[in-house]
Amino acid sequence: MRARKLKVATVAVKDLDQAVKTFQASFGFPVARRGNDPRSGASSAYLKIGDAEIELVAEGAGVGPVADFVAQRGEGLFLLKLEVEDLDAAVRDLESRGIGVKVETSPGGQRVAWVGPRGTNGVLLQLAASGTPVR
Repeated sequence: MRARKLKVATVAVKDLDQAVKTFQASFGFPVARRGNDPRSGASSAYLKIGDAEIELVAEGAGVGPVADFVAQRGEGLFLLKLEVEDLDAAVRDLESRGIGVKVETSPGGQRVAWVGPRGTNGVLLQLAASGTPVR
């Protein structure tokens, strides 16, 4: 499997507004968009950097995977979203190497594959086919 490009680097934070201020003041990253995930209660801000984005994400209720991550490991890199040419071929290749992969379809119909931190030296990966919109 060969990733084509980094789409999003997701950073788990405690305070979304403060993190946005820090990244804007320190690095000048413009906010491309903001969003809320009604399923998890998480809020995000996407900062543009070249062809990729940095997603700052915080769980408002303090419950959920991002909140668990922050409680256990502190703020920091939570997820890398990578673009691959062919999602099914990437999944087959990773599985042939003994790396566990979970494929799912989002409520919006987007197919993605998840690679857990055990197979990636501690980093959660999300793989999506070329042309798949970032969510």
